Amino acid sequence: MPIHAAIIGVHKCGTSALLEMFRRHPRASVHFTGQAPPFLHEEDPAAAFERIRAECFDDGDPAKRIVLRDTRLYLEPRMLAELHALSPGAHLILAVRDPVSRAYSAFRFAQSKGVEVREEFRAVIAAQEEGPYDRQVHPICNYVRMGQYYRNLKDIETVFPRSHIHVVRADQLKDDANRTFRQICEFIGLDPIDMASTIVNETRQARSERFAQFLRREGAAKRLFRAVLPLRARMGMKSLVARLNATGERPPQMDRVDAERLREIFRPDSERLLAEYGVDVMRDWPGT
Repeated sequence: MPIHAAIIGVHKCGTSALLEMFRRHPRASVHFTGQAPPFLHEEDPAAAFERIRAECFDDGDPAKRIVLRDTRLYLEPRMLAELHALSPGAHLILAVRDPVSRAYSAFRFAQSKGVEVREEFRAVIAAQEEGPYDRQVHPICNYVRMGQYYRNLKDIETVFPRSHIHVVRADQLKDDANRTFRQICEFIGLDPIDMASTIVNETRQARSERFAQFLRREGAAKRLFRAVLPLRARMGMKSLVARLNATGERPPQMDRVDAERLREIFRPDSERLLAEYGVDVMRDWPGT
């Protein structure tokens, strides 16, 4: 079965909320996992996808539009190429937001989940100013490169045509969810339906960042759980532990010096995004 649409990013721009909106659409078929299980690197991606469709999609109705969320596709041209080979007609949905606030939100989120072990946001940004893609860290920890939307879109367009790429701002998903979701549905060939705003995966402080890091370590206990428990049960347990380790507090605000430096870094790329795609992520920046 072809994949009709893929939410490919960007991390911390409302992609989980968008997947939840599709989950409520009566003609969409989505996976119960937050991220689509990996299948593109398999020797036979088509067979691998059919396997995860049987395991992870609640509805196997062939008349429904298959929608998946895989934010790894955003910065992985090889995975995109494999998706294109499997479903050349797939439509890509890319959610973006102010790259300055996105970078800081992603940093704090990664810390709360034990993914980011570095403590100084300023030092991390200084090391990433030129926007290299560092494969030595988790993909979401490439805070500068992730926010260079124009640069990354041009790479994506080497695989998928622009007519198959829809860019939406996260604030539109939040503040004008009904109209925005209807436009997305029309883009992928789904009947537009009314949809209320949805908030999922908000960043909250962790009670213990060390405990979050411990949970990410590979070990005998994890291997045992994978062998004994079905995927849905493991996902439920993971979600429960994450909620128990989260506080109700939001992370502290970003330092103004760091914000100004990030605006300088992101301005050239964001101006190109506005000029060529008509997407304004600088609308809330002072002086713009």
